[in-house]
Parts: sequence; C-alpha cells; structure tokens
Amino acid sequence: MSNGIIVDDKVVMKALMSLSIRQMNKAYKNGMKEALKPLLNQTRTNLRKSGIQGVSRPYVSKKTGKTYKSMMQGIKSTIHNVGNTQDDMYGNVHIMGEFRLKWFEMGTKLRKPNRGKKQGGAIKPYRFFEKAKKSTAEMIVSSLDNRLKTAILKAWESK
Repeated sequence: MSNGIIVDDKVVMKALMSLSIRQMNKAYKNGMKEALKPLLNQTRTNLRKSGIQGVSRPYVSKKTGKTYKSMMQGIKSTIHNVGNTQDDMYGNVHIMGEFRLKWFEMGTKLRKPNRGKKQGGAIKPYRFFEKAKKSTAEMIVSSLDNRLKTAILKAWESK
C-alpha cells in the first residue's frame, strides 16, 4: 500500500487472501471513503458556520430560471482508480461540485464599474475548506489504516 501504511494483522491478511480482486478493490474504496468522511463533514460544518446565507437552498438563476444545486451538495468525495492495484487508487474531497463555492473559498477581486453600469464589490475569502483540511489532515492519515482493516474484514464476513 502507499504512504507507508502497513497492515500486519494476521486475520486481516487471511481475509485479504480469500477475497477476489474485485472484492479487494471494493473494500479498499469503502475504507478510503470512510477515512475521508471527517474532512467532508468538517467542510460542511465550516460552510454552515461561515455566515454565508442560503448554503442549504438551491440557487435559481434570475436570468434563465435554471436551478442549481445547493452549496452543501457541491462538497463531494471521490475515489479514483488509476490502475488495477490498490497502490493506484487515491481519494479526494473537493468543493467544485457547485460553481459558487470557489468564489467563497478563494474570494474575488474588487470589480470596477463598466460604462456606468451598477457593478462593483468583492467577496472576501472565507477559507472554510482550507480550515477543514488543516484540522482533519492528521486524523485522516492516522485512521486510514484502521478503516482499511475494518472494510476488509467486513467484506470478508459478508462473503
């Protein structure tokens, strides 16, 4: 496995040997998904507490009437499988599921009026995602090994 994580539990190794490649990958994905949940939940909590209004409501465009997801639905977790082995998998949590989240995370520059139109203003950066990453990074890395073990044993027991 990657990142220096070593599974040396004999029961887990026995369970891992009895699983097929497909079941191993599924167990590994489930373990990674469980390990990323604290970051996902902390990001959502920080977004709610940031003071941005309407984070749970969908956005309806005034021009086109199109309905977009709520900002809470824009925070997503994905597991990517690059190859066939577990070393080629990785997971991430991102805020690009909804277009407004980038502006609230990073902020915007001051816009200047253009030919007399009513424009202007800036969005201050809230950094809700960056704060969540800093607060949960160590916990995710330390819990990944245990989450993988429990996912493998759960897949073995269900078999």
